[in-house]
Amino acid sequence: LLIRGSETKDGFKAQKFHEKCDGKGPTLLLLKIHTGEILGGYNHQSWNQKKINIINLKTNKSFIFRLNENNPENSLIGKPARTILLFNLAKEPGLLFGQDLCLKKDFKDENNYCKKSVYNSKIRDTSEKFSVEDYEVFQIFEREEQAIN
Repeated sequence: LLIRGSETKDGFKAQKFHEKCDGKGPTLLLLKIHTGEILGGYNHQSWNQKKINIINLKTNKSFIFRLNENNPENSLIGKPARTILLFNLAKEPGLLFGQDLCLKKDFKDENNYCKKSVYNSKIRDTSEKFSVEDYEVFQIFEREEQAIN
């Protein structure tokens, strides 16, 4: 666990997210938003707030998702529909999975949103902006496959 918003001073600020998560390699983001929905995303590359321009990452390994605790059949995963994704904008210290999952500089503000952009599925049924109730980010370590003799 790299960060849990509710247990970190200024934990809902994008600056704190980047302080704890930049340069850590692959990460899994879990969000509980004010509507009770659980959203998230997997970034197979390191976050990096310090980039000056939009970061163009050629990847098809990332994904975004919505989990539905009450009705698991309504859970959803979105995979890249195109190979160029926008993960971070330097103008404003937030975090992006394209425009499909966008968290602004203060995750508690109701300025975060999801809209279909570069992923094949829209992970929310509404385009209403939302605030984050809590979130966690996990560092992912890839296991090397071992050959079976």
